Order: sequence, then structure tokens, then C-alpha cells
Amino acid sequence: MRNLVAAGSFYPRDKEELILTLKELGLTRRIGKSRAILVPHAGITYSGRTAAKAYNQIRRAKKIVIVGTNHSGTGKVSASQQDWITPLGKAKTWKTTAFPVDETVHAHEHSIEIQLPFLQYKLKNFRFLPLSVSHLSLRECERTAQKIVKLKPCLVIASGDLSHCGPGFGDTKNYDPRTLELIKSGNPKDFYDYTKHSTVCGHTPITILLYYAQKLGLKPGLEHYSTSKDVTGDSTDWVGYTSFTFK
Repeated sequence: MRNLVAAGSFYPRDKEELILTLKELGLTRRIGKSRAILVPHAGITYSGRTAAKAYNQIRRAKKIVIVGTNHSGTGKVSASQQDWITPLGKAKTWKTTAFPVDETVHAHEHSIEIQLPFLQYKLKNFRFLPLSVSHLSLRECERTAQKIVKLKPCLVIASGDLSHCGPGFGDTKNYDPRTLELIKSGNPKDFYDYTKHSTVCGHTPITILLYYAQKLGLKPGLEHYSTSKDVTGDSTDWVGYTSFTFK
């Protein structure tokens, strides 16, 4: 069993407080038609409202793939076969041999765990395949997407944050306007080429998602955009967040 890593910092550890927070962020149990979504992976105080906009559009799903950012930078594409625990209970993994398993990569990573309370609130009896991805070439992104296509999941989720802008991040450029345009375009190569040297955190999962959507003919739709400035009021150092649905 994979234990909690992000609870108490990225989202509430108490079950009732977590449910109340999700509701306050606008999350509903309404079922939509989205077959894939892009959502942030920051603490839900900062990006939860943006994430909820996309989660409110997801279809009913029994098998889910979650592609998360590996902030440690180790490995390439790593799956987990341990079941995961959150304050809302056990989330069972989807066991497959399609990807190599490395539990150590997932042990201290928050980018996938932060998605589970949203899913557990909305869906029942789902299984998920956690894929933690590090720096991949464009060709490796496409191959990973093709492997996911062959698995025929009901829902694919990619987690990624946008610009980390300000002197504290060592880069004062706002990449978000162009990044949003490129996600809307659905062109994985153009997105990859623009963001690979940017401060966009999650450009690999997003590239994989864009390839997945392209292969299935899914069209991206912008659901929400926000920044940490909206919560903190700090315009010196800030992070951008977005959510997209793919139908």
C-alpha cells in the first residue's frame, strides 16, 4: 500500500474537511463526456478550483490512466502497482505489464496523489494506472501515448502546472499565453518545442496527452486559467494553472 505523501500540505488530511473543501472548490458529482483532461498538480488551495472545472466534465470511468510529473527527474516512465490510500479511502491500481514498475519513483511524488480525492469524490469502483514521467524526447512521448491508446482506458488525466514566473524561480518570462494557444491547437510537437526549455512544470505529461488526443481525434477545450497570484496577491513570484477537457 502506498501511503499518504501530500495530505496535510497539498490537501486536507481530515476526510470531512477534504470533502467540504472539494465542494467549496465547485466539484460536483455530475458526469460529463470528456475522455481526457489536463489539470494542475499544485495544492488545492491554489489550483483546486481550476482542476474542478475539468473534473466536472469527466465521463463515467472504470479504468483511468493518470500521467504525472516526476519532480525528482529520475527514470523515464514508471508505473505503480501498489494500491494508494487517501483520506477518502483506498484507490485500487490498474495492474498491467505495459510499463515498467518502480514504486520508489512514486513514493514521495505528489502530482498523481493530488488527483485521487477529485476522482474518489466523483466516481466509484474505478482502477487507475499511475504513470510518473520524467524528461522524455518527443518520440518517447508519442510512443508512450500510443501504449496508452492500446490499453483503451475510459479516461486519461495529465497533471501539469504552467509558468513559474519571477526572480525566485530564476525566470521572469510569462510563457502562459503562448502555451495556452499551443494546447488549444492540439499540436504536440509545437507545444513540446516551445515548452521544453520553459518553466512549464509538466510539459512531458501534457505532450503525451496531446499525442493521445490527436490519435483519438479528441478536441481540446479550455475550461479555466488561474494563477497563484489570485490567492496570494503576490505578483513577484507566481505559478500559472490551467485545465482543459478533450472530447
